[in-house]
Amino acid sequence: MIVRVLLGALCGAALFVAPAFAEEPQPAAEPQDQDGWAFNMTTYLWTPGISGDATIKGQKADVDSSFIDIVKDTDTIFAYNGQLGVSKGDFSVLFSPTYMKLTASDHVATGAGRARIDTDVELTYLELAGLYRIGAWTVGYNKTAPQTLSIEPLAGVRYTRLKGDLDVNVSGVPGKASRDGTRDWVDPIVGMRSILNVTDDIAFTVRGDVGGFGVGSDFTWQLASNLSYRFTLFNKEARAFAGYRALYQHYKDGSGNNKFEWDTTLYGPILGLSITF
Repeated sequence: MIVRVLLGALCGAALFVAPAFAEEPQPAAEPQDQDGWAFNMTTYLWTPGISGDATIKGQKADVDSSFIDIVKDTDTIFAYNGQLGVSKGDFSVLFSPTYMKLTASDHVATGAGRARIDTDVELTYLELAGLYRIGAWTVGYNKTAPQTLSIEPLAGVRYTRLKGDLDVNVSGVPGKASRDGTRDWVDPIVGMRSILNVTDDIAFTVRGDVGGFGVGSDFTWQLASNLSYRFTLFNKEARAFAGYRALYQHYKDGSGNNKFEWDTTLYGPILGLSITF
């Protein structure tokens, strides 16, 4: 499953790498408004599936579910994904909030009979990252302008709050057993963002990071890519984009009946809109 998730997130990266290094990169011309302030607001739809397992108060459950399965099992589906950005020159800061609720189901055999475990999860992510553009290079040419590639290392933190509920229903046994737990933690993250301007209006972006390192999660990684189209909206520069995002986290705390563990990957397509002021 993890291999399939990575292939999905990397499919765009393969398209990105091939044209980017088809010839020796040359320094690109600097944008005329490079030293000005720019503010960016983004909102997007992320429809993730989930793969992995969750343990709440010692009870472990498989949470492998596609987005369609999650839609079928979840009574109320609500999610918010956004990003606020400010940049000046080569430096930029991004604040990215994410909130979602989802339900995954698992069926297991127990001594008392066949059991269904429903896992209800409420997730909040707050991410703050700083990026610095180390360079921009001309990597090719189209009919109207050069194709440019920029590379931006990043560093920051990601806050996670997870509230989970497990409901265990054994076939033929009345009632159900419930377990719930809430944890929050902060992960340091480091990574890189690369942007390939294919034409004046079309760009391809790849962003990846790793983190945790035992500070919060034992380990976490994220990989996202998107293809965007620039246009004018309300006299402002806007971009519509479509792509793919995958986020893995392995966090654990406690032991025995107090064990809490979140070892999952959220993965799926994204579709959104970005406006620059």
